[in-house]
Amino acid sequence: MGRPARPDARRTVPRRLPLRQSGRTRAPAATDRGRTVPRARELAPDLVTFCAGGNDILRPGTDPDTLAGIYEAALAELLTTAGTVVVCTGFDTRSFPVLSLLRGKIATYNAHLRAVADRHGCPVLDLWSLRAVQDRRAWDEDRLHLSPEGHRRVALRCAEVLGIETPDRADDPWPGPQAAGSRRDDLLWARQHLLPWIGRRLRGESSGDNVEAKRPDLAPLSTGN
Repeated sequence: MGRPARPDARRTVPRRLPLRQSGRTRAPAATDRGRTVPRARELAPDLVTFCAGGNDILRPGTDPDTLAGIYEAALAELLTTAGTVVVCTGFDTRSFPVLSLLRGKIATYNAHLRAVADRHGCPVLDLWSLRAVQDRRAWDEDRLHLSPEGHRRVALRCAEVLGIETPDRADDPWPGPQAAGSRRDDLLWARQHLLPWIGRRLRGESSGDNVEAKRPDLAPLSTGN
């Protein structure tokens, strides 16, 4: 796979390409830098999508200024061997109970990430402005991780940023209206996902502990998969 073209050069999606997921699920930003970034540098990839710090932002007392410093240091390390690194912003949480309280903190972090991308000449995958993910169908039941269709919408937006031609657009309308949320849904989510998350924070645990990358080694991926 060659180095990506400039964002203004239109390209089509290859049928097969090598893919490796370096990051651990739900790992803190410091772990990303200490474990994931060195391995990613060894591969000297042509393209990296770098999304980090989102889990830290959710934790009480974390400072977006400090997190942005960790992110920039890791980005600088990646750029020593990577061809293009796409900087990913955080999502807008306005549509989600409890998480909406963190909008200001996330927005501050996003502003830092944009400045970091400018300083290093990196393209930005702006997930805050992606309207499609404001639909509940873009999210898994835990409201923290994307659904398969949500992942597809984000991938489409990334392709748009890189100037890759795709058959669909990231913000294409969803088929039909989304189901209206209810207080019962919110209470069920709080019992099954929010309270356990709070419990892990109190015990000093992370849901990413002992979780490894889904695709730790470079292997072919068909776009039909």
